[in-house]
Amino acid sequence: DDSDDDDDDEEESSSSKSDSDSEESDDDDDDDEHDDAAATHSDNDAHQRRAADTHSCNDEYAMYIKSEWRKLGDYIKQSIQLIGKVIITSSSGGDDDDDYSALSAGYDWVIEHLHQMQVKHEQSSEQSTHSGVHLFFDKLVLHVVKLKGIEYLKHNRFEDAIELFNDYNAQNTNEMNIYNNLSFIQFLKCEYSDADKYSLHAVSHDRYNASSLVNRANCLYIYDEYEAAKEMYLEAIGVEADCIEAIYNLGVICKKMGNYTDALQAFKKLNKIDTDYSTQSTDRDVQIMYQICHLYELVQEHEQAIKWYKILHSIVPSDAHVLVQLANLYKVYVKDETLIYHNYLDAYKLNKCNIGIISWIGIWYINNSLYEN
Repeated sequence: DDSDDDDDDEEESSSSKSDSDSEESDDDDDDDEHDDAAATHSDNDAHQRRAADTHSCNDEYAMYIKSEWRKLGDYIKQSIQLIGKVIITSSSGGDDDDDYSALSAGYDWVIEHLHQMQVKHEQSSEQSTHSGVHLFFDKLVLHVVKLKGIEYLKHNRFEDAIELFNDYNAQNTNEMNIYNNLSFIQFLKCEYSDADKYSLHAVSHDRYNASSLVNRANCLYIYDEYEAAKEMYLEAIGVEADCIEAIYNLGVICKKMGNYTDALQAFKKLNKIDTDYSTQSTDRDVQIMYQICHLYELVQEHEQAIKWYKILHSIVPSDAHVLVQLANLYKVYVKDETLIYHNYLDAYKLNKCNIGIISWIGIWYINNSLYEN
């Protein structure tokens, strides 16, 4: 009887245990179903939010608002460029020290008013548009900082410009555009390692910025990586077809590598751009024209070289070196002693300290029995 009671007790306990297990498993199933439902609900919410965001981005009214904000940004940028100078001029009174202080105060005044505009718009706008308004005004402030830094550079205040850009970088780590200006400044200071570091940051952030690509290519050129620099200049021209710095430096590096035909093509393209923008013949860039003259010499096209040196001499008649180059070409191509003599004599009048010119004229006088001269 006792054993039977024990068996009954064991059966009851086992049944109780199994019942509790089943209840626990049911609870677990309920929990799992609840979790699945919650996950599904969350996924649906996220999907709905994404759909709403996409719809709002593609909505015609939203696109119209974005275009209006872009127009407003352009107008404000143009206004900043205009009034920045006026504030400096009206505050300086002509003194250089006052001009420097007004330079800082003028742009600081603009930044302060932009921040006030930002606060005003954020308070009056809906919560959902705060991020867009914040981003809009951040870009405008960045533009003012760039203008202020460029004005510092124009006044040869390199240390102030570097400090300005570094401070802004410390506050806005996502704004890599400042690295481009820092790279340019360091390159002018011949701090090529820092310039290379900043240019790499700028290019990695924005591969479609022609200025960043040119600064990066300049650093590669300094480190004798000519082929890589050439590819970078070509990439900059692909981004901005009339990027003058990229085209000029491409011609220089092609000339350095011995690709005279490619260099000549680059400088002639640049000369065409320069001619289109020049109102008078004297406004043309003489460096471009000299490169074309010298390249025609290198490819042994003497007639074309003489033609371009004559054009260059008409623009800079006081350059003795141009006359000497013409005289040297006349030796090879024309072989007219009188014409050569007149070019050397004109060069001597402009530069009486050039031993080469003096020697040639002296020998010419001896050969023509003009010993007193």
